[in-house]
Amino acid sequence: MTSKNKKSAKKINVMHIVADLGFGGMQNQLRIITLGMNPEKYNVSVCCLREAGHFAEKIRAAGIPVHVLGKSRKVDLSLIFKLRRLMRENSIDIVHTHNWTANLWGRLGAIAAGVKHIIAYEINIGRGRGRLHHLIDHLLSRFTTYIAANSEACRDEFLIPKERIPVEKIKIVHSAVEMPTGLKEHDRAALRRRYGLPPDAFVAGTVSRLDRVKGHEYLIRAARDINDSGRRAYFLIAGEDETMMPELVALVKEYNLTEYVRFIGWVTDVSRVYPILDAFVLPSLTESLPVSIIEAMSFGVPVVASRVGGIPELIVDGATGFLTPPADASALAEKISALIDDAELRERFSEEALRRARECFTAEKMVREFEALYCGMMS
Repeated sequence: MTSKNKKSAKKINVMHIVADLGFGGMQNQLRIITLGMNPEKYNVSVCCLREAGHFAEKIRAAGIPVHVLGKSRKVDLSLIFKLRRLMRENSIDIVHTHNWTANLWGRLGAIAAGVKHIIAYEINIGRGRGRLHHLIDHLLSRFTTYIAANSEACRDEFLIPKERIPVEKIKIVHSAVEMPTGLKEHDRAALRRRYGLPPDAFVAGTVSRLDRVKGHEYLIRAARDINDSGRRAYFLIAGEDETMMPELVALVKEYNLTEYVRFIGWVTDVSRVYPILDAFVLPSLTESLPVSIIEAMSFGVPVVASRVGGIPELIVDGATGFLTPPADASALAEKISALIDDAELRERFSEEALRRARECFTAEKMVREFEALYCGMMS
């Protein structure tokens, strides 16, 4: 074997940097990426800046090292040197950072370690970030090979106008889900009984953190309009937040919807929620690319969601679901009512949503796209 062939056969050492591996959408995307990468081509490791968390053992169980640096919540410049040492000890070829905290410290550590290839993964559109954050990201982009965005909206509404990232540095890699195996009809009925839902009732629901930006109040107002119209529909709200919950519960009581709106708390196994639903509703005020919509589509659930951010990249309006203006309870009620009234429309949307999820938003597709970026950088 020639020296050139030996070099090409060498595995690529990739280190993913994340704040922690606690339960969350971004952390689950990282789990999908690390577990899906080709072990014959890549040596993969993960570094948690703070603590390990929920997904750490799942990743370690696959034989992937997970390092924990124990960062405090304060600025800790020693972290740069810890990262530099860790990267040099493991001869890291590519550093892949995930979201703000990791994008900052991970890139500083990679620059200090002399790592030539850096990818920063951005999965939101900058909510809560000020001018200093934008300036830091802009400066660090000069040392970054690629900024991977999980939606075109992230690129067009955030990275280019606010962070002033050159468009040629931005690569779109949509978020993804692992396709479910599905549940039998009797499982669906059993799950409905668990939440006290009639077996033949129309059930709409949402799965997200309880946050004002998710627009739950508009869903509750739409539920009022729908039931006031003489239709009977039930609504599941999955998610938790000590601040928002009392407000939403009070709104449900005000509209006399206690029988029809169920708060079911935080759900760790979404396969116990989506099969119950006849429609998934996400009335967000802003989004980059909500994985919950992809999850719903992967179960063949029609979606009604706001026309904001990257949501139109997921839903084909009038084919896989409906798009509505944000903060518009009447529009939500109208589209949900259309699904209540037309079983054939629901079935058509269900089939098209499932087909689109399988074609465009699988875990395998996302992983292959990242691997293509890695190979391109190393060639």
